[in-house]
Amino acid sequence: MAPLSLLGQLGPHLLDLVSQNNSQSIRQSETQRELLDIYGNLKEHVRAVEKVYDEKKALDKDLLDLKHTGASNRLESLRRI
Repeated sequence: MAPLSLLGQLGPHLLDLVSQNNSQSIRQSETQRELLDIYGNLKEHVRAVEKVYDEKKALDKDLLDLKHTGASNRLESLRRI
């Protein structure tokens, strides 16, 4: 038993037409992750985690820039003495 909305999302992933020498998309880790996200209704959660991760990376860069600027300012102050 599955809701119709879930079947609608899974439908395009259930049939994969390939030639003899092509690999099936179901074997690709990206496709597997997508299917698990759809099954677990995790798409919104994944987006939220990606957003927080991007924000953390931006804050880490800002902190590094501040440390560099602070070190430069301190070095400049020491040179004046």
